[in-house]
Amino acid sequence: MSSPDEEYVCTLDDRTLLKAINELNEDPDKRPAALQSLRQWLEQQPHIQCPTDARFLLPFLRARYFGEPETRILLQNFLKRRRKFSKWFQNLDPSDSQIQAVIDDGAFLVLPQRDNDGRKMLIIRPGNLDFSGTRSYTRQDIFRTYACIMDYLYLLDEMTSVNGAVAIVDLGNFTVKQYMAITKEEKADFLQTWQSGYPARIKKIHVYNIGALADVILNLIKFCMTEKIQQRVRTHGQALESLYREVPMHLLPKEYLPSTYEGSHVGTESEIIEILKSEITKPEIRDRLRYISSDQFGIEEPKEEHEENIFLSAFKKLNFD
Repeated sequence: MSSPDEEYVCTLDDRTLLKAINELNEDPDKRPAALQSLRQWLEQQPHIQCPTDARFLLPFLRARYFGEPETRILLQNFLKRRRKFSKWFQNLDPSDSQIQAVIDDGAFLVLPQRDNDGRKMLIIRPGNLDFSGTRSYTRQDIFRTYACIMDYLYLLDEMTSVNGAVAIVDLGNFTVKQYMAITKEEKADFLQTWQSGYPARIKKIHVYNIGALADVILNLIKFCMTEKIQQRVRTHGQALESLYREVPMHLLPKEYLPSTYEGSHVGTESEIIEILKSEITKPEIRDRLRYISSDQFGIEEPKEEHEENIFLSAFKKLNFD
């Protein structure tokens, strides 16, 4: 395991620290003891290998309100799935040409400004992706790119580990062919991993550009969500005006704004893409992402032959024949 000797320095601003205290049960005076207790438990688990520095462990503690039993479960789920789906999660390098190509297609726009609650903003556009593998990346590269961005947001950005993120899912141009390019098993594994095996704090999901196909898919995915996440989903049909009522216009890319709009914005889509590529390939960011996704980390345990996956059962009910 990595050495936790490097002293932790809190990078939260005063407002976010107060939120961590009031909402996540984080006590700055007791934080070192909580980290040490979790490390001691990890040291007694020879089958678990993972980083033990505060920067890595704190997002898991925060995601479970500093409850150690709950944090242990989340951390184990995280490590199990990193090992089980190693093709998606291990040895991530944001400078890989395939990951760069996925980012260039604009399917994952990490907006450069936070909202008024300090939450990071992300636009997800699956219709922009080539799932056929005819370009310079494969389906697995798409999953790896998403994993790389999520690690960057939640495991490297302390502000986001407290404030969470808001996702805008734009389903424009998303086709049946694209949907069918991902197997039912991949869809199920993907949803189960991000819902039960990751320290993400998804505060709200706005879904826009909902056509007939998208509506069917959305209802299926909502069926697989926890009640808490379902309550955070907002649908906006195909009307940007509805989205504007919940997401301030100045936080959106220029392409999402009307031609008559004269206020500020976060830049064009191409500018936002270049900002993300520049940020995640900085040496300190790239090295950290490669380190926490190293194949040296994971859980060694016998394979579970009949692991229950309610997501897979649900997806099997949906056919486009």
